[in-house]
Amino acid sequence: HAHPPGESSAQLLERLPAETTPGHLTPVWSNTQLEVGFAPDVDVEATLLLAAAVAGETPPRFEVELLGARDWVSQVQSDWAPVELAGCLRILFPWHADSAGEGSGGALPPALQLQPGMAFGTGEHATTQLCVRGVHSLLAGGRLAGCDAMLDFGSGSGVVAFAALLFGCRRAVGVEIDPYALKVSRANAIDNGMADRFVAVLPAEEAPEEYELVVANILARTLVQLQPTLSSRVAAGGTLLLSGIWGEAQAAEVEAAFAPDFEGFERSWQDGWVVISARRRR
Repeated sequence: HAHPPGESSAQLLERLPAETTPGHLTPVWSNTQLEVGFAPDVDVEATLLLAAAVAGETPPRFEVELLGARDWVSQVQSDWAPVELAGCLRILFPWHADSAGEGSGGALPPALQLQPGMAFGTGEHATTQLCVRGVHSLLAGGRLAGCDAMLDFGSGSGVVAFAALLFGCRRAVGVEIDPYALKVSRANAIDNGMADRFVAVLPAEEAPEEYELVVANILARTLVQLQPTLSSRVAAGGTLLLSGIWGEAQAAEVEAAFAPDFEGFERSWQDGWVVISARRRR
């Protein structure tokens, strides 16, 4: 199991050590269970013994279960349901029918279709949902309605940028360090008819520009390191949304880093994660 019995993932994350560098690892749980797939002709026992020997560890206890033939693609697809943020956005995948019309709660919110892949941002994680809701509240009749351009720094699949375009922003720029994620976001832009309003670039390719709205869903420490860059991208009076932040301590650290240039800090929480909203000082 990924955490001690009776302890939630949130409780586990809260007590993880700040540093886990080689030679200074702090044990978090006494037992870990892994499920690993092997081809039928692989000698599982020999493989595990070799891995233990290389790692200098005692060979693990293990059980072997033979799996019958399955349609793995269909099984994964059936388990991967659409993501719906009530009254805000639906995120569909290629095998989902885009059922237009009305749902149980009335008219369905607008939909995005994403290609599943290794790029972060399928809409399932709390930080993505917090950012999308924050963008929705600002653009859909909020004080940034009619926003000319927004920047999604650490854009992953592009879901937050595409949501902003759906909610009325005219143009979006995604900055991402992962070339694979850039390819995924560009393909997603084409699939959603947004290729003419979305640009995805590496940090070195980004043209410095000021935006009415900047969103960065990364990690707290990285946000602090990027404070000069992110602050310079927000126009005077513009809004900054920051997430990838876990718990009160990280939230306070990030706010302190951005306080010299921003005011009106507000927080929204979900499952222990937080999105911070702030306005650039004029």
